[in-house]
Amino acid sequence: MQLKAFPSLLTKNNGTEMGHTNICDFIRMILHLKLFTPSLHLLSKVNPQVAVLKRLNGEWRELMQTLRDLREKIAKLESEKTELLAEVEELREKAETKAASLEEEVAQLREEAKSLREMIGVL
Repeated sequence: MQLKAFPSLLTKNNGTEMGHTNICDFIRMILHLKLFTPSLHLLSKVNPQVAVLKRLNGEWRELMQTLRDLREKIAKLESEKTELLAEVEELREKAETKAASLEEEVAQLREEAKSLREMIGVL
């Protein structure tokens, strides 16, 4: 694609509101910005719209990097969540085993106490 496809970018901006054609060209330029990145520096001196495009391109790249960073953080958090849920389940199983063991021990102690009471009662 050549720059000729965007004639409004080669015209001087006189401060008037952009017309429909200029807006369409502007949007096309944003969508195809990667093709023109090296020449944007030179064009920004010719047309202020290009300076805006350069700034938008920089902001777009920052947003995309932020989005990638957030996706990485979300993936890490999901991984941590999975690990923590597994750890919680393991701890729950240990607690249930310990509770069952203690219940068994309490039952044995009650039996011993009952036996001791009976022995004391016989004496």
